[in-house]
Amino acid sequence: MKLYYAKLLKGLKDIYLYDALENYVVKVPNKFFEILNNKDYWDLNKNYYENYLKENNIRDVTKPITTHFSNITEIDIENLESRIINGIDKITLSITNECNMECTYCIYHDKFSNPKLLKKNMTWDVAKKAMDMLLENSLNHDNIRLGFYGGECLMRFNFIKECVEYFEKCDNGVLKSYGLTTNGILLAKKEIRDYLTKYRFFVLVSFDGPQNIHDRYRKIKGGKGTYQIVLNNLKKWYEESPEYFLDYVSLNTVCAPPISDTILNYYFKEFPIKTSYSSLVMTDYFNKNIELVKNSYEKKVLDRIEEDDIFECNEEQLSFYKRFINVSYGITNNSGKRVIDKFVVGSPCLPYRRLFVSVNGKYYPCEKVDEVDINCIGDVNCGIIRERVLKLMSYYQEISSKKCSGCWAHRICYSCYANVEESCEEKKEMLQDEFIYYLENIYNNRRLLRLVEESEG
Repeated sequence: MKLYYAKLLKGLKDIYLYDALENYVVKVPNKFFEILNNKDYWDLNKNYYENYLKENNIRDVTKPITTHFSNITEIDIENLESRIINGIDKITLSITNECNMECTYCIYHDKFSNPKLLKKNMTWDVAKKAMDMLLENSLNHDNIRLGFYGGECLMRFNFIKECVEYFEKCDNGVLKSYGLTTNGILLAKKEIRDYLTKYRFFVLVSFDGPQNIHDRYRKIKGGKGTYQIVLNNLKKWYEESPEYFLDYVSLNTVCAPPISDTILNYYFKEFPIKTSYSSLVMTDYFNKNIELVKNSYEKKVLDRIEEDDIFECNEEQLSFYKRFINVSYGITNNSGKRVIDKFVVGSPCLPYRRLFVSVNGKYYPCEKVDEVDINCIGDVNCGIIRERVLKLMSYYQEISSKKCSGCWAHRICYSCYANVEESCEEKKEMLQDEFIYYLENIYNNRRLLRLVEESEG
Protein backbone atom coordinates (compact mmCIF):
# COMPACT_ATOMS: atom_id res chain seq x y z
CA MET A 1 0.00 0.00 0.00
CA LYS A 2 1.53 3.32 -1.09
CA LEU A 3 1.61 6.31 1.24
CA TYR A 4 1.24 9.56 -0.64
CA TYR A 5 3.47 12.32 0.73
CA ALA A 6 3.78 10.28 3.91
CA LYS A 7 6.26 7.99 5.59
CA LEU A 8 5.99 5.44 8.39
CA LEU A 9 9.06 5.68 10.61
CA LYS A 10 9.75 2.75 12.90
CA GLY A 11 12.13 3.65 15.68
CA LEU A 12 13.49 1.63 18.55
CA LYS A 13 10.92 3.11 20.94
CA ASP A 14 7.91 4.21 18.91
CA ILE A 15 6.31 4.25 15.47
CA TYR A 16 5.69 7.58 13.75
CA LEU A 17 3.66 8.75 10.79
CA TYR A 18 5.21 11.74 9.06
CA ASP A 19 2.85 13.64 6.76
CA ALA A 20 4.86 15.81 4.36
CA LEU A 21 1.70 17.26 2.86
CA GLU A 22 0.79 19.00 6.09
CA ASN A 23 4.25 18.85 7.64
CA TYR A 24 3.59 17.15 10.93
CA VAL A 25 4.53 13.90 12.58
CA VAL A 26 2.51 11.88 15.05
CA LYS A 27 3.05 8.71 17.05
CA VAL A 28 0.85 5.85 15.92
CA PRO A 29 0.09 2.47 17.54
CA ASN A 30 1.60 -0.80 16.33
CA LYS A 31 -1.77 -1.81 14.90
CA PHE A 32 -1.80 1.28 12.64
CA PHE A 33 1.65 0.35 11.35
CA GLU A 34 0.61 -3.25 10.73
CA ILE A 35 -2.51 -2.20 8.82
CA LEU A 36 -0.58 -0.06 6.38
CA ASN A 37 2.14 -2.63 5.84
CA ASN A 38 0.03 -5.75 5.45
CA LYS A 39 -2.70 -5.99 2.80
CA ASP A 40 -4.43 -8.87 4.58
CA TYR A 41 -4.38 -6.95 7.83
CA TRP A 42 -5.83 -3.94 6.04
CA ASP A 43 -8.84 -5.88 4.75
CA LEU A 44 -9.69 -7.03 8.27
CA ASN A 45 -9.05 -3.72 10.03
CA LYS A 46 -10.15 -1.03 7.60
CA ASN A 47 -12.76 0.30 10.00
CA TYR A 48 -10.20 0.61 12.80
CA TYR A 49 -7.94 2.60 10.49
CA GLU A 50 -10.68 4.98 9.39
CA ASN A 51 -11.94 5.53 12.94
CA TYR A 52 -8.43 6.18 14.19
CA LEU A 53 -7.92 8.83 11.52
CA LYS A 54 -11.19 10.52 12.36
CA GLU A 55 -10.64 10.50 16.11
CA ASN A 56 -7.13 11.93 15.80
CA ASN A 57 -7.72 14.33 12.94
CA ILE A 58 -5.25 12.66 10.57
CA ARG A 59 -5.82 12.65 6.83
CA ASP A 60 -6.09 9.38 4.91
CA VAL A 61 -2.54 8.92 3.69
CA THR A 62 -3.51 6.03 1.42
CA LYS A 63 -5.40 8.25 -0.97
CA PRO A 64 -3.70 9.97 -3.92
CA ILE A 65 -3.13 13.70 -3.61
CA THR A 66 -3.82 16.11 -6.46
CA THR A 67 -1.23 18.66 -5.37
CA HIS A 68 1.49 19.69 -7.75
CA PHE A 69 4.78 21.49 -7.60
CA SER A 70 4.73 25.16 -8.40
CA ASN A 71 6.75 26.40 -11.28
CA ILE A 72 9.74 28.29 -9.95
CA THR A 73 9.34 30.94 -12.62
CA GLU A 74 5.82 31.65 -11.42
CA ILE A 75 7.18 32.51 -8.00
CA ASP A 76 10.47 34.21 -8.73
CA ILE A 77 10.01 35.96 -12.04
CA GLU A 78 8.76 39.19 -10.51
CA ASN A 79 11.77 39.35 -8.21
CA LEU A 80 14.29 38.24 -10.78
CA GLU A 81 15.28 41.67 -12.11
CA SER A 82 15.72 43.24 -8.68
CA ARG A 83 17.81 40.30 -7.57
CA ILE A 84 20.08 40.66 -10.57
CA ILE A 85 20.44 44.41 -10.06
CA ASN A 86 20.67 44.66 -6.29
CA GLY A 87 20.89 41.27 -4.67
CA ILE A 88 24.41 39.94 -5.18
CA ASP A 89 26.72 40.14 -2.19
CA LYS A 90 29.46 37.67 -3.09
CA ILE A 91 31.42 36.57 -6.12
CA THR A 92 33.98 33.82 -6.19
CA LEU A 93 36.75 34.06 -8.76
CA SER A 94 38.23 30.84 -10.07
CA ILE A 95 41.62 32.39 -10.69
CA THR A 96 43.43 29.23 -11.78
CA ASN A 97 42.90 25.61 -12.73
CA GLU A 98 46.43 24.72 -11.71
CA CYS A 99 47.17 22.83 -8.53
CA ASN A 100 50.23 21.67 -6.62
CA MET A 101 48.50 18.43 -5.53
CA GLU A 102 47.04 15.37 -7.26
CA CYS A 103 44.19 14.22 -5.04
CA THR A 104 42.74 10.98 -6.35
CA TYR A 105 39.17 12.03 -5.60
CA CYS A 106 39.51 15.39 -7.36
CA ILE A 107 37.21 16.06 -10.34
CA TYR A 108 40.33 16.94 -12.33
CA HIS A 109 42.20 13.78 -11.42
CA ASP A 110 41.74 12.14 -14.81
CA LYS A 111 43.15 15.27 -16.46
CA PHE A 112 46.43 15.32 -14.55
CA SER A 113 47.96 13.26 -17.32
CA ASN A 114 47.32 16.17 -19.71
CA PRO A 115 48.66 19.36 -18.08
CA LYS A 116 47.36 21.50 -20.95
CA LEU A 117 43.84 20.94 -19.66
CA LEU A 118 44.73 22.39 -16.29
CA LYS A 119 47.10 25.26 -16.99
CA LYS A 120 44.52 28.01 -17.29
CA ASN A 121 44.64 31.27 -15.38
CA MET A 122 42.12 34.09 -15.09
CA THR A 123 43.21 37.32 -16.77
CA TRP A 124 43.17 40.69 -15.02
CA ASP A 125 40.54 41.95 -17.45
CA VAL A 126 38.13 39.17 -16.46
CA ALA A 127 38.76 39.66 -12.73
CA LYS A 128 38.27 43.44 -12.96
CA LYS A 129 34.99 43.14 -14.86
CA ALA A 130 33.69 40.61 -12.34
CA MET A 131 34.63 42.80 -9.38
CA ASP A 132 33.02 45.83 -11.00
CA MET A 133 29.84 43.83 -11.49
CA LEU A 134 29.74 42.98 -7.79
CA LEU A 135 30.37 46.58 -6.76
CA GLU A 136 27.56 47.79 -9.03
CA ASN A 137 24.99 45.10 -8.18
CA SER A 138 25.04 44.88 -4.41
CA LEU A 139 22.80 47.79 -3.43
CA ASN A 140 20.76 45.65 -1.02
CA HIS A 141 23.77 44.72 1.11
CA ASP A 142 25.99 46.45 3.66
CA ASN A 143 28.75 43.86 3.37
CA ILE A 144 30.08 42.27 0.20
CA ARG A 145 32.58 39.46 -0.15
CA LEU A 146 35.19 38.62 -2.72
CA GLY A 147 36.26 34.98 -2.82
CA PHE A 148 39.09 33.11 -4.53
CA TYR A 149 38.99 29.55 -5.78
CA GLY A 150 40.95 27.09 -7.87
CA GLY A 151 42.78 24.75 -8.52
CA GLU A 152 44.98 26.01 -5.77
CA CYS A 153 44.36 29.74 -5.70
CA LEU A 154 47.40 30.55 -3.52
CA MET A 155 49.59 29.58 -6.44
CA ARG A 156 48.53 33.03 -7.74
CA PHE A 157 49.11 34.90 -4.51
CA ASN A 158 50.30 38.06 -6.28
CA PHE A 159 47.14 38.06 -8.41
CA ILE A 160 45.04 37.83 -5.24
CA LYS A 161 46.86 40.86 -3.84
CA GLU A 162 46.17 42.82 -7.03
CA CYS A 163 42.47 42.01 -6.82
CA VAL A 164 42.27 43.01 -3.14
CA GLU A 165 44.13 46.26 -3.79
CA TYR A 166 41.68 47.16 -6.57
CA PHE A 167 38.67 46.13 -4.53
CA GLU A 168 39.78 48.19 -1.53
CA LYS A 169 40.20 51.33 -3.64
CA CYS A 170 36.60 51.19 -4.86
CA ASP A 171 34.74 53.09 -2.18
CA ASN A 172 31.03 52.31 -2.53
CA GLY A 173 30.20 52.76 1.15
CA VAL A 174 29.93 49.08 2.09
CA LEU A 175 32.11 46.78 4.14
CA LYS A 176 34.31 44.39 2.18
CA SER A 177 35.51 40.98 3.21
CA TYR A 178 37.53 38.22 1.59
CA GLY A 179 37.70 34.48 1.50
CA LEU A 180 39.49 31.62 -0.20
CA THR A 181 39.71 27.85 -0.33
CA THR A 182 43.12 26.21 -0.14
CA ASN A 183 44.80 22.85 0.31
CA GLY A 184 47.08 24.45 2.89
CA ILE A 185 50.44 23.59 1.30
CA LEU A 186 51.45 27.19 0.54
CA LEU A 187 50.50 28.37 4.01
CA ALA A 188 54.09 27.43 4.82
CA LYS A 189 55.00 30.92 3.55
CA LYS A 190 54.82 33.46 6.35
CA GLU A 191 54.20 36.24 3.83
CA ILE A 192 50.96 34.56 2.80
CA ARG A 193 49.86 33.86 6.37
CA ASP A 194 50.54 37.47 7.38
CA TYR A 195 48.66 38.88 4.41
CA LEU A 196 45.58 36.72 4.97
CA THR A 197 45.62 37.66 8.64
CA LYS A 198 45.96 41.40 7.87
CA TYR A 199 42.91 41.44 5.60
CA ARG A 200 40.92 39.06 7.78
CA PHE A 201 40.40 36.48 5.06
CA PHE A 202 37.91 33.71 5.76
CA VAL A 203 40.06 30.71 4.91
CA LEU A 204 38.72 27.20 4.29
CA VAL A 205 41.46 24.59 4.43
CA SER A 206 40.94 21.11 3.01
CA PHE A 207 41.88 18.67 5.75
CA ASP A 208 40.40 15.18 5.90
CA GLY A 209 41.19 14.04 9.43
CA PRO A 210 43.89 11.82 10.97
CA GLN A 211 47.00 11.09 8.92
CA ASN A 212 45.92 7.65 7.71
CA ILE A 213 42.66 9.15 6.39
CA HIS A 214 44.02 12.43 5.02
CA ASP A 215 47.00 10.88 3.23
CA ARG A 216 44.89 8.20 1.58
CA TYR A 217 43.82 10.53 -1.23
CA ARG A 218 45.37 13.96 -0.62
CA LYS A 219 48.83 13.71 -2.11
CA ILE A 220 51.36 16.00 -3.73
CA LYS A 221 52.72 15.17 -7.15
CA GLY A 222 54.76 12.03 -6.82
CA GLY A 223 52.32 10.38 -4.42
CA LYS A 224 53.51 11.65 -1.02
CA GLY A 225 50.83 12.41 1.58
CA THR A 226 50.33 15.99 2.76
CA TYR A 227 48.99 15.58 6.30
CA GLN A 228 52.11 16.63 8.18
CA ILE A 229 52.79 19.56 5.87
CA VAL A 230 49.31 21.04 6.30
CA LEU A 231 49.16 20.31 10.03
CA ASN A 232 52.50 22.06 10.65
CA ASN A 233 51.33 25.10 8.66
CA LEU A 234 48.11 25.33 10.66
CA LYS A 235 49.97 25.03 13.98
CA LYS A 236 52.35 27.83 13.00
CA TRP A 237 49.47 30.06 12.02
CA TYR A 238 47.62 29.38 15.24
CA GLU A 239 50.69 30.19 17.33
CA GLU A 240 51.23 33.47 15.44
CA SER A 241 47.63 34.72 15.41
CA PRO A 242 45.43 32.61 17.72
CA GLU A 243 42.51 35.06 17.92
CA TYR A 244 42.29 35.50 14.14
CA PHE A 245 42.86 31.82 13.50
CA LEU A 246 39.96 30.65 15.67
CA ASP A 247 37.54 33.18 14.16
CA TYR A 248 38.48 33.05 10.50
CA VAL A 249 40.13 29.74 9.66
CA SER A 250 38.10 26.57 9.27
CA LEU A 251 38.52 23.10 7.86
CA ASN A 252 36.58 21.22 5.24
CA THR A 253 36.66 17.46 5.44
CA VAL A 254 35.81 15.47 2.34
CA CYS A 255 33.98 12.37 3.50
CA ALA A 256 35.66 9.85 1.26
CA PRO A 257 35.09 6.13 1.77
CA PRO A 258 35.93 4.03 3.61
CA ILE A 259 35.78 6.20 6.71
CA SER A 260 34.78 6.00 10.35
CA ASP A 261 32.54 8.73 11.74
CA THR A 262 33.73 7.83 15.24
CA ILE A 263 37.35 8.46 14.32
CA LEU A 264 36.53 11.79 12.70
CA ASN A 265 34.29 12.95 15.54
CA TYR A 266 36.87 12.32 18.20
CA TYR A 267 39.77 13.60 16.11
CA PHE A 268 38.21 16.98 15.53
CA LYS A 269 37.10 17.33 19.15
CA GLU A 270 40.77 17.81 19.91
CA PHE A 271 41.16 20.38 17.15
CA PRO A 272 40.65 24.06 18.08
CA ILE A 273 39.02 24.91 14.77
CA LYS A 274 35.63 24.85 13.07
CA THR A 275 35.11 21.87 10.79
CA SER A 276 32.56 21.26 8.07
CA TYR A 277 31.93 18.09 6.10
CA SER A 278 31.32 17.85 2.39
CA SER A 279 30.01 15.00 0.32
CA LEU A 280 32.26 13.28 -2.10
CA VAL A 281 31.92 14.29 -5.73
CA MET A 282 31.40 11.15 -7.77
CA THR A 283 34.46 11.02 -10.00
CA ASP A 284 35.41 8.23 -12.36
CA TYR A 285 37.69 6.92 -9.66
CA PHE A 286 34.81 6.24 -7.31
CA ASN A 287 32.42 5.14 -10.00
CA LYS A 288 34.80 2.22 -10.39
CA ASN A 289 34.74 1.62 -6.62
CA ILE A 290 31.03 1.99 -5.91
CA GLU A 291 31.06 -0.51 -3.05
CA LEU A 292 33.29 1.84 -1.11
CA VAL A 293 30.89 4.70 -1.72
CA LYS A 294 28.02 2.73 -0.19
CA ASN A 295 29.96 2.63 3.07
CA SER A 296 30.84 6.33 3.06
CA TYR A 297 30.80 8.59 6.07
CA GLU A 298 27.87 10.62 4.75
CA LYS A 299 25.59 7.61 4.97
CA LYS A 300 26.78 6.69 8.44
CA VAL A 301 27.38 10.12 9.97
CA LEU A 302 24.40 9.90 12.30
CA ASP A 303 24.82 6.34 13.47
CA ARG A 304 23.60 6.24 17.05
CA ILE A 305 25.43 8.92 18.98
CA GLU A 306 25.42 8.57 22.73
CA GLU A 307 23.32 11.25 24.38
CA ASP A 308 26.24 12.83 26.19
CA ASP A 309 28.27 12.90 23.01
CA ILE A 310 25.87 15.23 21.26
CA PHE A 311 27.17 18.00 23.47
CA GLU A 312 30.61 17.45 22.07
CA CYS A 313 29.43 17.61 18.47
CA ASN A 314 30.63 20.52 16.43
CA GLU A 315 28.34 23.04 14.75
CA GLU A 316 28.23 21.14 11.48
CA GLN A 317 27.07 17.94 13.13
CA LEU A 318 24.32 19.77 15.00
CA SER A 319 23.15 21.36 11.77
CA PHE A 320 22.05 17.93 10.55
CA TYR A 321 19.11 18.27 12.90
CA LYS A 322 18.10 21.85 12.18
CA ARG A 323 15.89 20.97 9.24
CA PHE A 324 13.58 19.03 11.51
CA ILE A 325 12.87 21.83 13.96
CA ASN A 326 9.99 23.28 11.95
CA VAL A 327 8.15 19.96 11.71
CA SER A 328 5.04 20.11 13.91
CA TYR A 329 5.04 17.25 16.37
CA GLY A 330 1.92 15.66 17.80
CA ILE A 331 -1.73 15.94 16.94
CA THR A 332 -2.92 18.61 19.34
CA ASN A 333 -4.28 21.81 17.86
CA ASN A 334 -4.26 20.36 14.38
CA SER A 335 -7.88 21.15 13.59
CA GLY A 336 -6.83 24.20 11.66
CA LYS A 337 -4.35 22.43 9.43
CA ARG A 338 -4.63 23.52 5.83
CA VAL A 339 -4.01 21.13 2.99
CA ILE A 340 -1.30 22.64 0.86
CA ASP A 341 -2.23 23.00 -2.80
CA LYS A 342 1.26 23.52 -4.15
CA PHE A 343 4.73 22.47 -3.17
CA VAL A 344 7.79 24.53 -3.93
CA VAL A 345 10.98 22.55 -4.10
CA GLY A 346 14.29 24.16 -3.22
CA SER A 347 15.62 26.27 -6.05
CA PRO A 348 19.09 27.01 -7.29
CA CYS A 349 20.54 30.03 -5.53
CA LEU A 350 20.48 32.23 -8.58
CA PRO A 351 20.83 35.00 -9.21
CA TYR A 352 20.65 35.66 -5.54
CA ARG A 353 23.44 36.66 -3.18
CA ARG A 354 26.34 34.84 -4.81
CA LEU A 355 27.93 34.14 -8.16
CA PHE A 356 30.81 31.98 -9.37
CA VAL A 357 33.12 33.27 -12.12
CA SER A 358 35.08 30.68 -14.08
CA VAL A 359 38.65 31.12 -15.28
CA ASN A 360 37.39 32.28 -18.70
CA GLY A 361 34.86 34.72 -17.23
CA LYS A 362 31.60 32.77 -17.42
CA TYR A 363 28.98 33.09 -14.68
CA TYR A 364 27.60 30.09 -12.79
CA PRO A 365 25.31 29.84 -9.73
CA CYS A 366 28.13 28.60 -7.51
CA GLU A 367 31.42 26.73 -7.52
CA LYS A 368 29.70 23.36 -7.01
CA VAL A 369 27.95 23.12 -10.37
CA ASP A 370 29.54 21.66 -13.49
CA GLU A 371 30.89 24.23 -15.91
CA VAL A 372 28.64 23.18 -18.78
CA ASP A 373 26.47 25.26 -21.06
CA ILE A 374 23.12 24.69 -19.33
CA ASN A 375 24.56 25.99 -16.04
CA CYS A 376 26.09 29.14 -17.54
CA ILE A 377 23.93 32.21 -16.79
CA GLY A 378 26.10 34.87 -18.42
CA ASP A 379 29.63 36.22 -18.51
CA VAL A 380 31.71 39.26 -17.60
CA ASN A 381 31.05 40.89 -20.99
CA CYS A 382 27.29 40.35 -21.31
CA GLY A 383 26.37 40.29 -17.63
CA ILE A 384 23.73 38.00 -16.17
CA ILE A 385 21.48 36.95 -19.04
CA ARG A 386 17.84 36.85 -17.97
CA GLU A 387 16.87 34.21 -20.53
CA ARG A 388 19.66 31.89 -19.40
CA VAL A 389 18.60 32.28 -15.79
CA LEU A 390 15.03 31.34 -16.63
CA LYS A 391 16.20 28.43 -18.76
CA LEU A 392 18.27 27.04 -15.92
CA MET A 393 15.47 27.55 -13.40
CA SER A 394 13.04 25.74 -15.68
CA TYR A 395 15.53 22.93 -16.22
CA TYR A 396 15.97 22.53 -12.48
CA GLN A 397 12.22 22.64 -11.96
CA GLU A 398 11.63 19.94 -14.56
CA ILE A 399 14.12 17.58 -12.95
CA SER A 400 13.19 18.24 -9.34
CA SER A 401 9.44 18.12 -9.92
CA LYS A 402 9.68 14.67 -11.43
CA LYS A 403 11.93 13.43 -8.67
CA CYS A 404 10.24 15.16 -5.74
CA SER A 405 6.57 14.79 -6.61
CA GLY A 406 5.05 12.41 -4.08
CA CYS A 407 8.28 12.15 -2.08
CA TRP A 408 7.82 12.08 1.68
CA ALA A 409 11.21 13.72 2.31
CA HIS A 410 11.01 16.78 0.08
CA ARG A 411 10.52 19.24 2.98
CA ILE A 412 13.57 18.08 4.91
CA CYS A 413 15.81 17.29 1.95
CA TYR A 414 18.83 19.53 1.55
CA SER A 415 19.61 18.72 -2.07
CA CYS A 416 20.59 21.68 -4.17
CA TYR A 417 20.86 22.22 -7.88
CA ALA A 418 24.44 20.95 -7.93
CA ASN A 419 23.36 17.39 -7.07
CA VAL A 420 19.69 17.29 -8.05
CA GLU A 421 20.37 14.74 -10.80
CA GLU A 422 22.03 12.27 -8.45
CA SER A 423 20.23 9.21 -7.12
CA CYS A 424 18.04 9.90 -4.10
CA GLU A 425 17.67 6.44 -2.61
CA GLU A 426 20.69 6.49 -0.33
CA LYS A 427 19.93 10.08 0.67
CA LYS A 428 16.34 9.23 1.61
CA GLU A 429 17.59 6.30 3.64
CA MET A 430 19.93 8.62 5.49
CA LEU A 431 17.19 11.21 6.03
CA GLN A 432 14.94 8.52 7.46
CA ASP A 433 17.61 7.48 9.96
CA GLU A 434 18.31 11.10 10.90
CA PHE A 435 14.63 11.87 11.38
CA ILE A 436 14.04 8.84 13.59
CA TYR A 437 17.08 9.68 15.67
CA TYR A 438 15.86 13.26 16.06
CA LEU A 439 12.37 12.20 17.14
CA GLU A 440 13.54 9.58 19.60
CA ASN A 441 16.61 11.20 21.09
CA ILE A 442 16.41 14.94 20.63
CA TYR A 443 12.87 16.20 20.27
CA ASN A 444 11.71 14.95 23.66
CA ASN A 445 14.95 15.95 25.38
CA ARG A 446 14.65 19.65 26.13
CA ARG A 447 18.36 20.02 26.82
CA LEU A 448 19.38 18.53 23.50
CA LEU A 449 16.64 20.33 21.59
CA ARG A 450 17.71 23.65 23.06
CA LEU A 451 21.27 22.99 21.95
CA VAL A 452 20.15 22.32 18.38
CA GLU A 453 17.89 25.38 18.35
CA GLU A 454 20.69 27.58 19.67
CA SER A 455 22.99 26.33 16.94
CA GLU A 456 20.44 27.63 14.45
CA GLY A 457 21.71 31.12 15.04
